[in-house]
Amino acid sequence: MVGSETQRDNCLGGRNSRRGRCALVAILLAAVIIPAAKASAARIAIVLSAEAKPYRQVEAELKARLKKLDHTTETFMLADVNRDLARFAGKTDAFLAVGTKAADWLHRNLRPDKPLTYCMVSDPRAAGLTKGRQTLGVSTSVPVKAQFQTIADALPGTKSLGMLYRSRTTKGTALLKQAKGALPRGWRLEAVDVDKHASVAKAIEALLARDVDIVWTAPDASLYKTATVRSLLLAAVRQKTPIFGFSPAFVRAGALLGVGVSPVDQGEQAATLTDRLLTKQAGAGQAVPKFEIAVNLIVAEKLSVSLPETFVKRARYVFKRDRKKGSK
Repeated sequence: MVGSETQRDNCLGGRNSRRGRCALVAILLAAVIIPAAKASAARIAIVLSAEAKPYRQVEAELKARLKKLDHTTETFMLADVNRDLARFAGKTDAFLAVGTKAADWLHRNLRPDKPLTYCMVSDPRAAGLTKGRQTLGVSTSVPVKAQFQTIADALPGTKSLGMLYRSRTTKGTALLKQAKGALPRGWRLEAVDVDKHASVAKAIEALLARDVDIVWTAPDASLYKTATVRSLLLAAVRQKTPIFGFSPAFVRAGALLGVGVSPVDQGEQAATLTDRLLTKQAGAGQAVPKFEIAVNLIVAEKLSVSLPETFVKRARYVFKRDRKKGSK
């Protein structure tokens, strides 16, 4: 009985200091027993720019990731949303655009109070996504500095970089500016303006005549059409000049190495960003895209180039003579 009375005194017996301690213990116990309330699930509309396999791959990843985060999703084609945006917006908490067309249209037409994120957009600035209403997302453009660092890792002796560009296009002048700004210390840039030559073939000939260590390419629809890519690759092999391709497909076609992004990674990053935006977590902003390295060992053999083994192990795509695609 004495023990019971003592315990009762400790918490209830009128001793103010001990009362304070008991109250604190009760609060801490309640915090442990009662879980913190979760943010309410959001209804997210995934809007595809068009019917395309990469967009569907992104969609599958978005649905899986957002479901794990307790959000509900529904997929629509841009054409359908375009016809009746008010109806879709009324029952949706946020929009997630897949592709430039969807991101651009929603950015211009969606009410500012509806959160908008995007992925699979090659150039957010050119699409107008960096102006006006807040629109966050992840692009498919790998930072130029990261591309040049990849070249340095693959070919440590690199000192000169060649590139083709069009001075008459905004895209072309922007790429030239980016290349100059990201050029590693000690490297020399040899840029050839295609618009100042009689043909693309003549521009390629002029570039390769400058004896550069590698030719860097970047996505530019006005320049790198199928015929241009083929001409550049054939001429480069003859001149024993490596090409850096802007996609794994480019590398498979004959570039020595290159980078690209995967739809799955784009979906993963966009889902995480959307959740952070909706739940007002830190880190909700423009995301730096994850990228994958591709190397072509067949071309390396033709050019008598030896790539570091550690670099080849980092590559997601390794094209060999047996035509099998390897991955780390």
